Amino acid sequence: SIAMGLVVGALYGGGRGHDQQSVSDRTGAIFFVLVNQSFSTIASIRVFLEERAVVDHERRRRAYGVAPYFLAKTAAELPAQTLCALLFGVLAYRLAGLRRDPAAAAAHAAILALATLVAESPPTE
Repeated sequence: SIAMGLVVGALYGGGRGHDQQSVSDRTGAIFFVLVNQSFSTIASIRVFLEERAVVDHERRRRAYGVAPYFLAKTAAELPAQTLCALLFGVLAYRLAGLRRDPAAAAAHAAILALATLVAESPPTE
């Protein structure tokens, strides 16, 4: 999270003007932050594949189904995922030179945390 926040700062930092290039840089920074958070949740899919044998065994024994497993795993990983998202978001927000308004920074952090949770959620049919 820290390394990617520094990358965002290095790529998009410095431009605080109101010309077309500065606005384009800020838009690119916000896009990069959201895409990075969406793809960072792929690690949880890798963990699921590693635990698949255990989950299949427990399902055959009728200990629990997939939905309770997923909800419990999501609830257990929620604090760490949210903390990493907020750490990355605050660092990237500050280094990219976005608005210094506390309300705007809080809205950015909230949207980033929600985007991370949506990216982790399973697809619906």
